[in-house]
Parts: sequence; C-alpha cells; structure tokens
Amino acid sequence: MSHNPVIDSARAVLNISQHVKLNQKGINRAAEQILSQLIREPYTPSSWALVPLHPVPAKYSPSFILNWIFLVSSLNFSFWSSLPSDKRYGVRYKTACDRKGKEGEGETVWTGYFSLLAALHRAIDEGVDVTNPQWYGREATEAELRHVFRTDQEEEMPLLEERIKVLREVGGVLCDKYDGSFSPLLTSANHSALSLVNKVTSLFPCYDDVTTYPSISSPIYIRKRAQILIAETWAAFEGKGPGRFDDIDQLSMFADYRVPQILHSLGTLTYDEHLTNILIEGKDLANGSQEEVEIRSASIVVVEEIKEEIRRLVRAGGHEFDVPNSVLLDFLLWDLAKAEEAKGRATLPHHRTRSVFY
Repeated sequence: MSHNPVIDSARAVLNISQHVKLNQKGINRAAEQILSQLIREPYTPSSWALVPLHPVPAKYSPSFILNWIFLVSSLNFSFWSSLPSDKRYGVRYKTACDRKGKEGEGETVWTGYFSLLAALHRAIDEGVDVTNPQWYGREATEAELRHVFRTDQEEEMPLLEERIKVLREVGGVLCDKYDGSFSPLLTSANHSALSLVNKVTSLFPCYDDVTTYPSISSPIYIRKRAQILIAETWAAFEGKGPGRFDDIDQLSMFADYRVPQILHSLGTLTYDEHLTNILIEGKDLANGSQEEVEIRSASIVVVEEIKEEIRRLVRAGGHEFDVPNSVLLDFLLWDLAKAEEAKGRATLPHHRTRSVFY
C-alpha cells in the first residue's frame, strides 16, 4: 500500500521548523483527554449526518449526496473574518435540524463554514439546481452565482470572485471528462483514497495544495481540500458503497486554520515569540510563508502523534476500543475548536491566511 506524501512532507518540515515545535507532554495529555471523551461518547463516521445543515444521506439519492460533497469541498475555504458576528458574512436560514432530521423553529444567521451550507440549502429551496456541475460550471451566469452566495449581513462572501473561478474550473472538468458528475471520478479511483487524492489534485489546480519550504528541495504536500473531499464521502456513506475506501486510514488531518488553533490550546504545539506576536497582532501570513507552512505541517504531525499515543494507551489499558483514524480525529478536533471559540477560550487567535486551499 502506498504512503501519504502529506505526512512525509510534514515530518520533513517539522524536523527543521524554526517557529513551531511539538510538545510531547501536551500530546500525551491531549491523547488521554480525547480517549476519555471517545470512551464516553464514540465518534464514528455516522456523526457526519448529525452536523448542522449536512443533508441526511437517507433522505437523498447517492448522486445528490456525492455532488453536494464535491461542491462543498470545492468551496470549503477561507471563511474567517475580522468583523464581529453581526457584520461578517452570514446567511439567514432555518435553524439546525435535530438528530432525527427535524427542523428547529425560526431562522438563524449562519456564519463560517455553515454559511456555505446555508447558502446552498437556500438556493435549493429557491429551485436552483445548485449541486449540478453542468449548472455551476457552464449554464449559470456570474450574476446567478453571486445571487446564490448573497449575504444577509454587511460583509460579502470572502474570495467570492475566486470561488466563482473554482466553480467554473471544477464544473467544466467534470462536464468534459466525467459526464457532469463526481460519481464517475470517484469510481475511477477503485476504492483508494490516495488514488482519488492524486486524481483530484491532478485534474483541478484549485485542489493542488502544494508549497515549498526553505532548504527542502522536494515539494511540500498539504492537500487539505482534496483529502477532506474523500473524508466527507467516506463519512457520509459510513465507509460503504460510494464511501468505501480501503486505505482511508492513510489520510492525514486537514491542515486549516481552526484545528491548529485548538491543537495549540491543548498544549500540543508551541510557538516562538516571533510567531506568537504575529498572531496576537492579527497580522496576515501569506500562503506558502515559512511560518504558515510550519503551522500546517506541525498540525499534521501532531495528530499523527496523538493517534499513536491513543493506540499506546489502548494497548496499555486493555481497552476494547477501535483507535480513530486521523479523519475522525480531525472532525472531533474541529468540533472542539468551534465549541472553544464560542466560549472564548482559545489561547491564541488562529493564523490569518487568505487562500483557496483552506
């Protein structure tokens, strides 16, 4: 079985990282905390359908779910804002569904990642064939696409022009090569997550999240969105049918800006004074800058180390427990990061990078 170059790249960067280091004591504590939480309340692929505004797979056709996941994964980047919650980009839509798929009462202004989901649901309710690659890649006018992502608050959707370019790019390729659907591309990977990552990053430049690092001659692979596309597919179908990937455990975590923040809050990462000041002062980090590459690479390695420490704890404790892969650990950490954000308990602001890659 082939190995994920994302993990190799991350370890290579961490070996010579100047601004970001791993904290082994913090990793051990985080592993104990996560294992305790997972024993109390297991976190499984089925948890995907419980995320607010995720379409419940049992209520839709597989083709709809696959095209939904592909569209969301293609647009799942750069939702952070410097504005307060009542001014940042937001979409007014129905309140969250409960675990049985029943809608709550009234409406909510959704922000962040959920603003994207709300915008797509709103468009579907308005009769727009928004998940159809033929529509967003070829048929829709720019005005129609802008209308789908219109804001209900002061701020417009971040990187809207870039998102429209992404839609044209990915929709056009699917129409030209895969009958206007994600499903044939998925099938061509023959149940291999790493094969699909390679296909996606080769076909779609907007998914090709690769960078460089001083004194390392080989490319540094991050591949956040390509990997999360596969992970969301696996989770939505609970690893069966279209969601079957025989090497799903080879995927790394998905290096964005939110999960590194919670990893730092958990004490698993330490930043030097230079980087700490950048974050405190709210300065932007360019995509591909040394500090940004170190943050993302270290996060990938930390989750691998947490996973291995959980495995060691399970063996030592004689637990009957399936050690979660990096996909599930990432999902869990992202949920934890959002919860900590809501409570205002993050130790440092997340790093600020505008990028189509995360």
